[in-house]
Amino acid sequence: TETTLYINNNAIPLQNYETTFVETAISSETVVTFAESEDAETPLVSYTPNWEQLTAATTFSTEAATELSLVVSFPQAVADLTSQPSENCSFPDTVGTISTEFDGESALYTATDFGVNCNATNLAFMTPAASYALRITGENILGRSSKFFINYYPGESIAEEYILPSETFDHTYALQTITNNLYSNFFINWETRSFGKESRNRLDQVSVIPLPMQRLAQIQMQKSSGSEVIANDYQVTSLEKLYSFLYKVEGTCSQDRCFVGINQSYDDLWIAYNHTTKEVAPHLQYNSWANTWEVSDGTTQLTIVYIPQVVSLFGMVVLVLTVLYLIRVSIANSKREAEQAHTKKVRSRALHRLPKRVLAGAHSQRKKFTR
Repeated sequence: TETTLYINNNAIPLQNYETTFVETAISSETVVTFAESEDAETPLVSYTPNWEQLTAATTFSTEAATELSLVVSFPQAVADLTSQPSENCSFPDTVGTISTEFDGESALYTATDFGVNCNATNLAFMTPAASYALRITGENILGRSSKFFINYYPGESIAEEYILPSETFDHTYALQTITNNLYSNFFINWETRSFGKESRNRLDQVSVIPLPMQRLAQIQMQKSSGSEVIANDYQVTSLEKLYSFLYKVEGTCSQDRCFVGINQSYDDLWIAYNHTTKEVAPHLQYNSWANTWEVSDGTTQLTIVYIPQVVSLFGMVVLVLTVLYLIRVSIANSKREAEQAHTKKVRSRALHRLPKRVLAGAHSQRKKFTR
């Protein structure tokens, strides 16, 4: 059964006897309360965090670092692969064969003759109102590697698709916050697809770790001398990730200049259009890998887009329109050729009858003269 816990009057849906990871907004310098109902006079639990310690910057120095690793102690949720039934989801007709074998916690998926071995998991505690790291480990043995789909409910964003590498893989993907609706869910699907020949993939683990991506994005490295620390007093009021290549950001800058960034690898072809100034915002590289743009003081509205993806979509639209146009022209030509053939046939019949009529008239005239 489901119940609701209220953290500072913010509703958090809970499933009994299931692990739940909570992410909610709480103003600093306030007491954190847990209650069974909204505006409860007596909360179940209340405590006052050490806000100074929580909000203080953490700094450390190193002189000869060759590699930096981030170690987190967040608990991870692991999908039970052995409890996930497989289904042949080839479309439109069910073709080919599939099979699934288990070895401990690992699963071996096989598909042949154009069959598609489909599987899914529903991690009920996950919500797109929070951010996570999805880790997938396994091996591509034969054919195309496993393909994963990240779906959202309700449909606030299109599904994300990832094809894992060939051979052995251990990949981690970032699942970003895309909504404020705590009742929305993630659904994770994956497939092993046969393109005629046999395909075989093994999954060892599918796990999810809750990670505050926005906080982690604030980690920065700088030289201990000769560097300038730039304050960034920018308050985001609205952030929409419409697609993986399209963002809409609204916020307010409280100083001469501020910086707005997204958690995407830097590329010159990421463009941010500032609707307030009616111009493209200056594009910078943040922390040697991420995209960031400079905005001036005041309220700003940005549309951030990745140009190659737009060009690709435009090309697909042009291709579809071209195919439809060619089909239309082909149909029109076929009709015209049919009409021309019919007209030619009618004329041919008329010309075939004409000599008979002429000969019949001449014969009639000869009879008159002989009489």
